[in-house]
Order: sequence, then C-alpha cells, then structure tokens
Amino acid sequence: MSILHKNLFMPLIGRAVVNVFGVLCLIGLITGLISYRKFWKQFFKLPRWNANFRVFLGDLHKFLGLWSLWFVLIIGVTGSWWFYQNPLVNYGVVPQFLPERTIDPALTKHDLKALGKGIPSPLTSKEIVEAVHKHDPEFIPHFLNPPEHNGMAYAIHGTKHDLLTMKWGSSYY
Repeated sequence: MSILHKNLFMPLIGRAVVNVFGVLCLIGLITGLISYRKFWKQFFKLPRWNANFRVFLGDLHKFLGLWSLWFVLIIGVTGSWWFYQNPLVNYGVVPQFLPERTIDPALTKHDLKALGKGIPSPLTSKEIVEAVHKHDPEFIPHFLNPPEHNGMAYAIHGTKHDLLTMKWGSSYY
C-alpha cells in the first residue's frame, strides 16, 4: 500500500505523477476555498430537489465538493510531502527537518572485547525472539535477519500495532 501511494508501482514516472498531482490537489483545494466564500455555512445545506435540474446539479456539485474536502486535503498533503522529500530534499534544494534514516548498529571492538575472550554460545532464533519479547511484550516480530559479518548484530523487524507503519517498521538489534 505504501508503494502504491508513493509511486503507483512505477518507480520513477509514478513518483513524478504523485508529486505533481499532490501539489495540484493542494493548489486546487486552496483556490477552491478562496473562491467559494463562506463555504462553512453550506456544509449542511442539502441540494434543492424542487428547483430545476441545472440548479439541482449546481447544488449537488457544491455539496459533494465540500464533503470531499478532507479526501482532497489528504491527497494534497501526502503528495506534496513526497514532492518535498524527493526531489527537493534528495537534491539539497531544501533542508531535511526529519532525522536521517538510521543504519544498523555495528558492534565496536570495545563491545566485542566486553563479551570476553571465549567463544560466545550461539542462540537459537527462538531464544532471540523470546529475549525481545521479554524486553517489549507488545512487539510482534515478523522476520529475523542474521548478522552478515562478525561486527553486526541480529536484526528483528516487526510492529507494535502502529496504525501508520509497515509491519516491519520497528526493529530491535
């Protein structure tokens, strides 16, 4: 779902389409609210059924447009956010105000020395998941990545039932 909203399953072209239409939706929303004076008074005014067909369609257009503002706002804000992130932040045009994406922590030589000179006893996947569950009972692991070399740690990816994050959005190392 995230990839669909970010780039419509078309990596380069889709992201440009999402960016352009997100900004256009936001511009259209703002200009529509500016041109439709006192729009807040019309939220609960139903279309006039007994008037002629042209008046009814005009009222229906205004009514449906006002009640779909939240949807257009969501599309405009999220599409504009992707436009802010890529290309503006990626190419250094504007500053990044969110923290950079974290990298997997690596064990330093000091950490390895603290483990001792003996060979550490290997843990099974089940023991690692149980240790994480003991630390954080709400965490639901979805997959476990073993270390690629001696200086890396195991990575356990999962979720805490957060509404807007992916099922592997949270990690323990």
